[in-house]
Amino acid sequence: MKMLKKLSTLILGAALVCALVLTPEIKSRADGPVTYYITCEGGEWYSSSNVVDYWVTGTGYATTNIKDGDHLVVNGNNCSSGLLMVKVDKRLGDYAVTGGAMAHVEAPYVNRAYVAGKGSTLIVTANTVENVEIYPAQVIQVNGNVVNFLAHYDYNTGESPVFAVTGTVTAANVAYGGKIENSHKTIYGIAAGLFKSNNEGFVTLSDGQYFTSPTEPPKAGTADQTGTANKAADSSKKQLDKVPQTGLEVSQETVIFAVLALIFASAAVMVGFASKNRN
Repeated sequence: MKMLKKLSTLILGAALVCALVLTPEIKSRADGPVTYYITCEGGEWYSSSNVVDYWVTGTGYATTNIKDGDHLVVNGNNCSSGLLMVKVDKRLGDYAVTGGAMAHVEAPYVNRAYVAGKGSTLIVTANTVENVEIYPAQVIQVNGNVVNFLAHYDYNTGESPVFAVTGTVTAANVAYGGKIENSHKTIYGIAAGLFKSNNEGFVTLSDGQYFTSPTEPPKAGTADQTGTANKAADSSKKQLDKVPQTGLEVSQETVIFAVLALIFASAAVMVGFASKNRN
């Protein structure tokens, strides 16, 4: 009987240790998405997040710990480190590039992609990017489909954004500012491979290649569009086919609490059994 009591005490102790160790991580998740940082220093890349106070050499800390809905910020820190390639298997919240970085991130889905400041290049490969925003003197390339694309132009500086989307664009909003009165123009239903800026930073589309009222983009290129557009549409469709449309996903926190509950329940049964036999 003493052995059973000691065993139940050990189980409760182990459960308490697990709770103390895992609670900080669970709390950080409960407080909201985690922001992961990848930055360049002295030509080398380092990674960290807003829930730790240290940096880890390489990008592995960010790519292995990132969860669905977390954010990723790549800071080139004005290093001449070349193109950074990052692949994650989670759905990203925000993906931002700054500090003159050239970064290519591959992910299943991105909620928002943008460049902070001038001189940076953002490349993203994803089945769907929900929102893209670009300002003058910035470069963005999206290998995939975009739901909302917002491009800013400034006539005061004469600078324009540079961008290209290989997939479809559901809605594109062009914001003009500067010498002319600020204005917005939204176009819809742009087929794959057509939405890209020319040397002046503008998109040249013919009648029938866009709509002025909400319209879903065609699933494949029409007869008067280039073969490149057709291939891009087919490629995007194949990528979408690889993504499961349904499925149950259990969070890490749910598993942790289930394990702790099981441990405490087992210990409680043992303590109750020992007390009953002693009486």
